[in-house]
Amino acid sequence: GQLVAGRFAADVFVPEVCDAAQKLVPITIDLWNKVQAKMLPTPAKFHYLFNMRELSKVFQGLILAERDRFRLSNPEHPPYGGNVKSPEGYLVALWRHECERVFVDKLTTYDDKSWTDELIMKIVKDTFGKDISKQVEERVYWVNFLRDPIYDEETGETIDAHPSFYESTPDLEHVKSVSERK
Repeated sequence: GQLVAGRFAADVFVPEVCDAAQKLVPITIDLWNKVQAKMLPTPAKFHYLFNMRELSKVFQGLILAERDRFRLSNPEHPPYGGNVKSPEGYLVALWRHECERVFVDKLTTYDDKSWTDELIMKIVKDTFGKDISKQVEERVYWVNFLRDPIYDEETGETIDAHPSFYESTPDLEHVKSVSERK
């Protein structure tokens, strides 16, 4: 909780983002408890073990995201992607992505994945309301390889061949084209 509070401090972010950030720790623990209780290991699903490492992975992703995206610089063309229209919606969309990456990607059956996806969206709707829930219905994806290399224009030398900025893209086609280009 202290890491999230420090990352999304009131002196840097709008109150809506700070309020949303405060809710993320309890709802992540709630999600973790429910997934842990429902998705028990079996001989076919022996890897269905959920420990505190999963919690830390969710918050690691939240903390790695670029801070400038949580500020609404141009309301006409927000940098969020998908249906996300607000900074707090962007934070919740990121939280959803991280939960799916950590919990859903570990699951092996479509039924298990679907149950967990529905649980995530139910938690979002119950916690943040219909408006934010609508904003995050469409998935927004985060990757850290979208940016082009940085060159020194005077010398032509490469300053950073692989700039790593954890940022969103709503379109998997864009991710595919960037990854094929690199």
